[in-house]
Amino acid sequence: MEELPMYTWVPTYRAIADAIYDMRNNRDCLARICAEIFNGRHGVSFPKNCGESFESSGIDPFTFFASFNRGLTDVNRQRIIALALEHLDIKGCRIPDDFAGIPVVSNFKSWFFGGPDDRSDSDVDGLWNLFCCAMEYADASSKSNARLFVDAYDAALKQYMVSWNLTMGLYWVRPDAFINLDAVNRQFLKKTYGINLSHIPTGSEYLALLSCLSSATDEMYPAISMRAWWDSRQPDDCLGDEEAGDGAEEWLPSREEYDPGISTKQWAALLENRNVFASQAQALMKRMLDCGGAATCKQLSELYGESMNFYLGAATGLAKRVAKATNCP
Repeated sequence: MEELPMYTWVPTYRAIADAIYDMRNNRDCLARICAEIFNGRHGVSFPKNCGESFESSGIDPFTFFASFNRGLTDVNRQRIIALALEHLDIKGCRIPDDFAGIPVVSNFKSWFFGGPDDRSDSDVDGLWNLFCCAMEYADASSKSNARLFVDAYDAALKQYMVSWNLTMGLYWVRPDAFINLDAVNRQFLKKTYGINLSHIPTGSEYLALLSCLSSATDEMYPAISMRAWWDSRQPDDCLGDEEAGDGAEEWLPSREEYDPGISTKQWAALLENRNVFASQAQALMKRMLDCGGAATCKQLSELYGESMNFYLGAATGLAKRVAKATNCP
């Protein structure tokens, strides 16, 4: 079997970042593009920030990138990227075949700034400023550009909704210049290079970290992130109990305790049966898929509207119809 190419996303992400940088003096344009992509007619969605319209809240480049770097299927990520390329008028750029080495944010925490009651008037501009300084530093790492980057980074780090995710945003827009510091990468850096990050680094500390890594390895950052992800999946190198949790995310009851005995082929047939998957059930499945395949009724209610009872009723009704159609135990 032919091995699929890796890191095909890198030039595409760079091109998207370049196009956004070019509209730095017309920032409302990015909000309009976001509104067009997620207008409900393209089969993709992005939960709005506290129910605000994109035009009302505005949007920063990192949040725009988060819209296709969260818990989505690869097909939906590719669909959003294709729409972004179209609306940003980027020609001759391929839709990525892979997303190797890319950290993703939670569907429930995709925005890099707060709602109207939790943000200041300068928060969106602060993120734009960091984005522009990061782009300029990545392309020309002069002392003056470094100072501007550090100042913008430190200012953004004080904002509501900004944490380790700031390094993820930097990595998305310039993966050859910045490394992301999600939990998986932090564990790998400690284990492999002896770099222990006990707190979110300041701007100067972050640049020092990049310099330290450059001295330790010539491996590109996407490759490091991919190795970190793979390393975290190995049985002997799992995350500690504090980060991995206590098993609360396992399915209950287990397959050994209860197996409905429904095959993949049967599920496919059920999905086509509108007497089983009625309109409410279809809406439930679509929204859960957008959330990465799992969500509570409360989370769905907060993200998409409707009451918790709407989703509870849809799920309960679907379960009863599936049981009736399949005679499962």
